[in-house]
Amino acid sequence: MVKRSKKRPPGEWHHFFKVMFPGRYTRRLQIPPDFVEHISKEAYKFATLEDSIGSHWCIKLRKTADGTYLADGWPDFVKDHSIYDFNFLVFGYDGNTCFNVLIFYENACERDYVFKTKTNEGSAFSNGAKKRDKSSETPDSVQKASKDDPGQCLPTFKPKELKKPKREDVELTSEPLSRTRFSLSRRRPATEEEKAKVRKEAESFTSKFPCFLKCLTTSNVYKRFVLMIPVNFVRANKRHLHTESKAEVTLWNTEGKAWRVDLYYTRERRNVLSAGWLAFLRANKLEEADICVFELVGKFEMQVHIFRAVKEV
Repeated sequence: MVKRSKKRPPGEWHHFFKVMFPGRYTRRLQIPPDFVEHISKEAYKFATLEDSIGSHWCIKLRKTADGTYLADGWPDFVKDHSIYDFNFLVFGYDGNTCFNVLIFYENACERDYVFKTKTNEGSAFSNGAKKRDKSSETPDSVQKASKDDPGQCLPTFKPKELKKPKREDVELTSEPLSRTRFSLSRRRPATEEEKAKVRKEAESFTSKFPCFLKCLTTSNVYKRFVLMIPVNFVRANKRHLHTESKAEVTLWNTEGKAWRVDLYYTRERRNVLSAGWLAFLRANKLEEADICVFELVGKFEMQVHIFRAVKEV
């Protein structure tokens, strides 16, 4: 029987940091060569990554000719935490099988939110379906979003001409982007007159598909980067939108481009768009007070019509 390495108290942990340079972290992440000597044999058999709220991800350590890497399970951790270029990660190792991970912005401030709703224990070593962890915590960013303005459902009108985008015409992307609050706001604030005008424009939108309207707030575009879907809208369209844990939604813009966005079902029975939403709003240059009309054009597929509060950027 192999004796397990003793877990060290936090004050005795070894640490290393990594900067997320473009193209060098999405599939695997190299552990500094001089740090490898601290890693126990047990960690090569089974290891976990622990985030700042205590959720765990199974990870596989792999040795190659050019170094030791966090491999299987690492891409899931990157996606679930929306890790982007030039984020700064600090790893604390307990001497046994667990790596604690702290994530920092480029401005050296620690991230104050995460997107994960449950642990993924076993995901790196099993091809089976994942089951929802009933005891898991809903992340703060998603939990707080349930208190935000949920949006407004629009009635279904007699259809006007609408061509649903074809999947083969676009390249679906959830490519991570650099995440800093300071680079998001690129225009002056909208006036009350402009806000009233853009709402009137958005409310005049008609479609044969079910749709809802959302006036974007600080939480949607500057702070927590999440968007809540109205409860009544989800209830009315359960067959095409309802999930009891997590699903992937495709958002199309009117130019035929698409983004994959994670849809979470929270403990407060809210449906929230989270990981991937930032990439969509950045690519489409969305700002506070802009209004989006979401059309449910297929199962977990929505086309987004954008009404800008400030026309010039």
